[in-house]
Amino acid sequence: MPAQPFRATTCLSLGLAMFVAVLAGASSAAGAEHVDIPNLMFQKSVNLVLSVSDVEASKEFYGEVLKLKPTANLNLPGGLVMTRYQVGTSEIKLLHSDATKKTETGPVDAAIGIRRLTLHFPDEQAIVERFEAVGREAPAFTSVQDGSRRTTVTDPDGIHIELVIPPEGAPEDAFDSIELRLTVSDLEKSREFYRDFIGFEESGPRKAPDPGCSDLYSYRFGNTTITIGSFGADLPVHAGRWEKAFGLRFVQYIVQDLDAVNEFAKVRGVTIEQPIFPLGRLARIMFIADPDGIINEFVGLPIPVKPAK
Repeated sequence: MPAQPFRATTCLSLGLAMFVAVLAGASSAAGAEHVDIPNLMFQKSVNLVLSVSDVEASKEFYGEVLKLKPTANLNLPGGLVMTRYQVGTSEIKLLHSDATKKTETGPVDAAIGIRRLTLHFPDEQAIVERFEAVGREAPAFTSVQDGSRRTTVTDPDGIHIELVIPPEGAPEDAFDSIELRLTVSDLEKSREFYRDFIGFEESGPRKAPDPGCSDLYSYRFGNTTITIGSFGADLPVHAGRWEKAFGLRFVQYIVQDLDAVNEFAKVRGVTIEQPIFPLGRLARIMFIADPDGIINEFVGLPIPVKPAK
């Protein structure tokens, strides 16, 4: 394989030992005209991969200010270290490359790509106090029509994070959910990708709160929601490999049968940005690009190594 495999080390979920054990009997479906990707997924959620410029500053923000639940770091081939936080069954994964110089962040109307992460919290005052404790400006929450209180803050790289205080009486699992806001160039092409290829249930249209934005469509699976909207095709594109720019980079899916996803991608004619390649003996990975080049990363079972005779 070319040198690219180490780029994809971005996207390995831990619990791989359990992953291998549970999925050891998974079979490959070659040439399938339709593959139910949600039914192939190991858990009812997606993960998100961020490229960050300063790991320690990002750890302070996500770990100390937002108080996301830390989980064990993952040591990857090539000396990479992935810092991981858990929200419900989703993981927020941080990677850093010394070679990266460019930052591609900003509000939803600044560019095409993954633009915002939404997280939910039970205690507004506690968040305000934690921001102040590290010398950051206290976020100002406002009430919205659904009864929640919301604000948008930025992480050390300028990534936009929406903080939501759900209305009183919200179910406990509300705090285990995440939402990814994507800005796309062509709403119908992106709807087809996330609805018909990824296969998540579509809801919408609904009116966007952002001036100049199209109606919004959402795709929910378990505790995660992907929401898309468009400001037209003239915005710059901030999407692609994690090591090319700091920001929100990959949506990640962990599946039982990577070969079935690969064959389905070929049948559907979606863009395979990086064909399947091994991550040592840990996993196999492939990158699929949505219509705007946003990387949807699929992680699958490694090929078993036969014992020596």
